[in-house]
Amino acid sequence: MKDERLIVLLDAFLDATLSAEEKQELERMLLESDAARREFWERASLHGWTYAAAKLTYGAKPAEEVARERRGLRGAPFEAFESWLRRASRLGWKMIFAGAAGTAAVVLWLGIRALQPVPLDEDDGVADLTPLPTVRTNYIATLTRGTGVVWDGESNNIEIGSALAAGWLHLKSGAVQVEFNSGARVILEGPASLELVSAREARLDFGKLSARVPEPAHGFKVYTSDLTMTDLGTEFGLNRPANQPMKVEVFEGKVEVAKNGAVQPVQVLNAGQGVQVNAQQMQPMSAVDPREFLSVQDLAFRESEELRTRYADWRESDAELNYDPAVLVHLNFEDQSDAERNLINRAIGTRASSRAMILGCDWGEGRWPGKGALEFNGLNDRVRLSVPGVFDSLTYLAWLRVDGLPNQRNGLALVNTFKAGQVHWQIRRSGSLEMAVRVEGGKTAWDHLVSPPVVTRENFGKWIQLAAVFDGSRGRMVLYLNGREVASKASKILPLTLGTLELGNWTPAARNTSADYRIRDFHGRMDEFTLLGRAMSPEEIRRQYELGKPRDTTAVAGLKRF
Repeated sequence: MKDERLIVLLDAFLDATLSAEEKQELERMLLESDAARREFWERASLHGWTYAAAKLTYGAKPAEEVARERRGLRGAPFEAFESWLRRASRLGWKMIFAGAAGTAAVVLWLGIRALQPVPLDEDDGVADLTPLPTVRTNYIATLTRGTGVVWDGESNNIEIGSALAAGWLHLKSGAVQVEFNSGARVILEGPASLELVSAREARLDFGKLSARVPEPAHGFKVYTSDLTMTDLGTEFGLNRPANQPMKVEVFEGKVEVAKNGAVQPVQVLNAGQGVQVNAQQMQPMSAVDPREFLSVQDLAFRESEELRTRYADWRESDAELNYDPAVLVHLNFEDQSDAERNLINRAIGTRASSRAMILGCDWGEGRWPGKGALEFNGLNDRVRLSVPGVFDSLTYLAWLRVDGLPNQRNGLALVNTFKAGQVHWQIRRSGSLEMAVRVEGGKTAWDHLVSPPVVTRENFGKWIQLAAVFDGSRGRMVLYLNGREVASKASKILPLTLGTLELGNWTPAARNTSADYRIRDFHGRMDEFTLLGRAMSPEEIRRQYELGKPRDTTAVAGLKRF
């Protein structure tokens, strides 16, 4: 029978989550027991001993990342392990390789434990073990479109593109499109109140909706206090204004209409038919008119016009940043052709490079239709420019679409040396934002600010604004998400320097860091980056967010949970 404690410790070791005390306990068990050593070797082989040796994060990864890791397996940890084996051989330890598999396990353990090189970076190479946020799996629909949206409520923010769980949507004005996981699509026009019951059910308290139900979603139900409508395919409208008769109209296919609690037979309405409900009575309508309801095409057109207006307003306000004397770098990714492999630094009178080099990235669409952005997907994708000088304070601002966080750290803006006063800004694998400033001291002397996990999987694919501030006059570091402070702390006051700045990646000058630790390529898009040589106030950062956010949705969304 296997030792359960040994199994727990081995699994923790292979997942790089052992504490110092647990490492000592596991080492003692391996040295004292042949059975423990055999079990270690079997599990290390199954897990992939090269992954254990390189301390790589284990898990399902994209094919590109797997290939990248294979290329990096002969990095510093592997080479150090090989060197150790050669020294052992010269000392006459060849018996190790002729011994049992259990002894080989001890060799592997000691080689990894004793000889892994010390990285010259922010936290001495310790992996980010912050627990990943729990991902909700009870979503039943997605909010896919919206125009003129003003929500009625004060509980949760709901943005276009958000996944929706069961609960209420209270729409004060405007219109939204909700796509249920069953395939049914509902357009809700405000003022309205709609409850999402399940992937195949909704309840309308008041307001106007139209539903299109393709074949896989046949049987989709919409309830009111008086009626239950079951769509048998394909499209119908329901208008229930306050203090007025309710109307049910069928445009395609057929719908079953049943009075709640009544013994009357179910009434079937075919295309072109409708009923008006008044005083608990259903009266046939002489004609139906689809034009009374917002079509998918109408909603898409209104949404597109709204986004174009937001884009034009942003372009006008964005130009103001160019003339701020504190702006060192302002990249707005505008008016660039696909053939250009650089970005124009729009800042007036700055000492920084007038252009930033694009390395590897592809062009894509930004926050609004027609706006430019850069896609960061490859191992070597990055933007590089020079920012000379010494600064008391710095502010970083960027608009990003994060598509994934595959690395221990995912670079936003980093420098490639380890001099005192240099700054690293990145996102950890857990979704925590991080700002680190190198201070005088040992090889791993860094002043850190790390936020709770805020860039979660639910944010992936959405445009967000991130900001980081080092305020030298106050001795503080602050991190922001979408204009809201998410972390702050007192910090040491020291001169800041940048030199060669890389966006979306990192090329450290010191090559004795582990191969996996050097990999910090960002995965996603960036469509604006600003660097200032002063500390922006919370009000200024909030204003930049309001001016730059893709949609003008200043009201909050109300979603009542069960």
